[in-house]
Amino acid sequence: MKKITATLLTLLFATFTFQSLANSVMLFEEGTHYQVINKTATKTPNITEFFSFYCPHCYKFEFLAKEIEKQLPKEGTFKKSHVDFMRNTSIETQQALSRALVVAEKYQMRDKMMDAIFVHIHKKKIGFSNEADIGKLFAANGIDSNKFRLGMKSVSVKATADKMKEVQDDLSKRRILNGVPMFVVNGKYKLLSRELKSKEDYLSLVNFLLAKDN
Repeated sequence: MKKITATLLTLLFATFTFQSLANSVMLFEEGTHYQVINKTATKTPNITEFFSFYCPHCYKFEFLAKEIEKQLPKEGTFKKSHVDFMRNTSIETQQALSRALVVAEKYQMRDKMMDAIFVHIHKKKIGFSNEADIGKLFAANGIDSNKFRLGMKSVSVKATADKMKEVQDDLSKRRILNGVPMFVVNGKYKLLSRELKSKEDYLSLVNFLLAKDN
């Protein structure tokens, strides 16, 4: 009797394990949890977040973006790509903020300045009228006016910001980038947020997609 019971338990455990594996394979589905937007993936792990400083959802998602960045292996890269299609401020201001983001990255102050800009707009309820206003915030956070001004005029900074715009316009024309925040994994997979209910859902999906082409 004990042998029969042990055998039944073994079979039940094996069935449960098989079903668990099957469920884990089926957990994330194309078209429901993610969308394939390109044929090939990047050679190294990569996550890009398309966002706007003027987007309240992006501000609220910033904590999650930082958690997603932690999911990357050491050789991976996490890129912030600022968009300029928000309607609550001018396109010139938004493009200036795109360049300002690149300047902050150049001085290895991306996270600090992103937090400062988000708080400035959404918590303190203060906008930016022009590039000089952005420069004042940078100066208050450790990047002096001269460095900021030179950075904003830099050819390499402008080229990086122009590339952001180019990718934004391409994805918008293809009806892939239709709102922010939007996350793209390995240049190939767009996360679809409607079925993601928790931080754990996002992180699990990111890990799943990072490993998908390896």
